Amino acid sequence: MTEQWTPKPPVDLPLRPDPQGAPPPVDNVIDLFAAKERLHAQNAGDQIPTPPTGPTEPASFFAVREKNPLPLLTPPSEPRRLCVRVRLNDSAPPIWRSLSLPSDIRLDRLHEVIQVAIGWEDTHLHQFTTAGDPLGYETEGILTPFALAEGDVGVMESDLRLDQFLAEPGDLLHYTYDFGDGWDHTLTLDLVEPDSPDAAVRCLDGARNGPPEDVGGMFSYDHLLTVAAHSGHPDREQWLPTIRALNLRGFVDEIDLGAINRGLARLDLADAGLDWLDLGPAGANHWDGPDAAGLDHAETTEPWFAAAMVQSGIPREALRAMFTHVGVQAQRFFAGYVGAAMVPQAELPHDAVETATMVIRRYLMHLGDGITLTAAGFLPPARVRTLMKELDPDRSWLRPANRESAVYHLGDLREAVVALGLARKLRGVLVPTKLGRSARESPEKMWQAIAARLPLERTPVGREIAFLVLMVVGAGEATGFVKMRADLDKFSSILGWEIGGGGRYGNDSAYAEAMKTVDVLSWAGTGRLLPGRGQSDELSLPGAVLLARAALRD
Repeated sequence: MTEQWTPKPPVDLPLRPDPQGAPPPVDNVIDLFAAKERLHAQNAGDQIPTPPTGPTEPASFFAVREKNPLPLLTPPSEPRRLCVRVRLNDSAPPIWRSLSLPSDIRLDRLHEVIQVAIGWEDTHLHQFTTAGDPLGYETEGILTPFALAEGDVGVMESDLRLDQFLAEPGDLLHYTYDFGDGWDHTLTLDLVEPDSPDAAVRCLDGARNGPPEDVGGMFSYDHLLTVAAHSGHPDREQWLPTIRALNLRGFVDEIDLGAINRGLARLDLADAGLDWLDLGPAGANHWDGPDAAGLDHAETTEPWFAAAMVQSGIPREALRAMFTHVGVQAQRFFAGYVGAAMVPQAELPHDAVETATMVIRRYLMHLGDGITLTAAGFLPPARVRTLMKELDPDRSWLRPANRESAVYHLGDLREAVVALGLARKLRGVLVPTKLGRSARESPEKMWQAIAARLPLERTPVGREIAFLVLMVVGAGEATGFVKMRADLDKFSSILGWEIGGGGRYGNDSAYAEAMKTVDVLSWAGTGRLLPGRGQSDELSLPGAVLLARAALRD
């Protein structure tokens, strides 16, 4: 016998309120708050409250409830030193940092510290919440400017100190960054010490790099690392563009404690950088766009702000023109690098000056009173061989070194010497200028001549990228080729350039726009025409750093 389907009788559903008639009964499920009250009473074994009789208005689920004030601690009479562990929730192995902080640090400043310490880029919203109410349901909020503009109730983070939340070891504070990816952090007070005269914020220890921005959260990031580490992973093809853009091939998940602390130091140096640039408080001289300057979008093929690019040889004016149009946050970001590059130098070490000018001085010495060029306009082969023996003692150039056209480094050197005004071509003869003759005998004169003429680029994009190079090198952050390219990719994008070449921000080829200035700084770092085999730190050596700083000063 085949079983036949029999429809079930209709279920009596709660009636919808009749807009023309009486309101629904109070015990209707539409009244969620009344239902919740009855449920609590039933679970507790109490008598279920009897609904009042007569017509009543249903309670609103979205009714604004008055929140409790923030549970703030009384700060100590004298600031103390707090050792705080910041852990990124759900990370395994944990991503964490141990920070030494003054107890009176304001929370808006603490936000900047966490961003640098973990490696975030501050491109999303954030929020602090208390340990007793991590979701912010019961107490008033710790407000950011955005939250205040949205009408949230609470106290501005800039008016709150860390020691109003953390006082005893074990006390907690929560911090969320990027509400889309949902990066939740837990701050735990590990140790309280007497305050020290040095009020600097320091990162004492930590583990694992912070995730990149916009990867979808911790689960997505863990999956991305797994795919990057296994070439045969089934998702490899799908994720390969992201892996390349984030430089995750061969990724070693170890933090650079020195780089983190240099970044924290730049937070303190930003004000000095803004003062040097004469920008005042960040945003005081903010340029709101082309209309504010009377520029027409249709009149420029370069980014609209290129029309305001200062082409003079005064670095302060050029940097001010570059940074005036960007936002407040970006101004402070760049000003930190400028402040780091403007650290006073008591006296230039003679060894660094001699090394920094070695390549160019030796080239000019070989010119003598002048070298007759070949019919094609190149140095004679004999001169090329002699120069390469002296300027490339380690023989890093593996191919034949007997023609200037084949050794492009020599061609780059000649172009730089001419651009610096130290030599010129006169009727088929390459001759030193008057400045070149006097400076080649004195490292100090050569140093001044080079510093006064950098950067060498003359196109709008090349000049701005070259100033960024001087800024990054002068700040001591050009610690490797890969990092330098990544920094210029990001920084040029912030300034508004669309250069191309891939990279995380689409400007991976920005580095190539400033190669003339990069070459001069590389020679200054090593004292050689070519870096040693496998060497990529030439821009972080003293000669390069000090020359970049000298070039940035008026």
